[in-house]
Amino acid sequence: MKEVLYSPQNMTPDFHPRTSDEADSYHRFDSMYSTLKQLYPAYGRMRFRGSPFMPEPPADLERVGLEDIADHMWMATITSRLLLPILPHTTMSVDGLKIVDMLLIHDIGEIANGDVSAVLQLQGHGQTRAEDETHAFHKIISELPDDIKEALTATHDEYEREKNDPNTTNKEALIAKIIDTIQGNHYVLTHSPNFKEHAELHTQIVSTKLLPHTRRLEEILEDEGNSQGVTEMHLFTRHHLHMYQERGVSIPYHIK
Repeated sequence: MKEVLYSPQNMTPDFHPRTSDEADSYHRFDSMYSTLKQLYPAYGRMRFRGSPFMPEPPADLERVGLEDIADHMWMATITSRLLLPILPHTTMSVDGLKIVDMLLIHDIGEIANGDVSAVLQLQGHGQTRAEDETHAFHKIISELPDDIKEALTATHDEYEREKNDPNTTNKEALIAKIIDTIQGNHYVLTHSPNFKEHAELHTQIVSTKLLPHTRRLEEILEDEGNSQGVTEMHLFTRHHLHMYQERGVSIPYHIK
């Protein structure tokens, strides 16, 4: 191992780059830390704005029952790590690491202007949300080296392009979208103080934000001849809706 050089003036390590290769590495390190600064506001940028079934952000630091963007991306990623092994037939031919990558970065674009909740979307808000968030995402990662930036952009763009395409065959994007949605649903199920009062709203959200994606995944698995995967997804969806039923909200679900 090469010895660390010390300055004879003060006997402190000479931490300055001494070669062009070291200078290039320093630049890459700097870009990483600069990008982290752009990501830190994800802490405290609260989700579920305008959702009457969730608590409003308090003036003090007590945040029980609240979720910010950083919380959500981390919890969605953890959810993928927990769920994928429970669906072995559904996920037998998917790239699990790609799903994790998608979830790790999928809401970075919300840092600039905040989350547009499902409730606000149902009310017609956020018409330019996808474009605004994509622009913000690219701005936040703009200082990174080109190779890292290109890899993150490819993952981000693939997810954004495929997740809401009703004809997509991209199982990674679909599963990531399903996990993104069920984690938010579960957070509401866990922390909403007046859940049952908004049964109609919960039904709308699940019917528009979750069930079309689980249906599409089932169709893809069926086309692949993966009947065990289809059965798994049926069971998974029924179980998720059963949690709503246990909270007093019955959402219809019909197996084709």
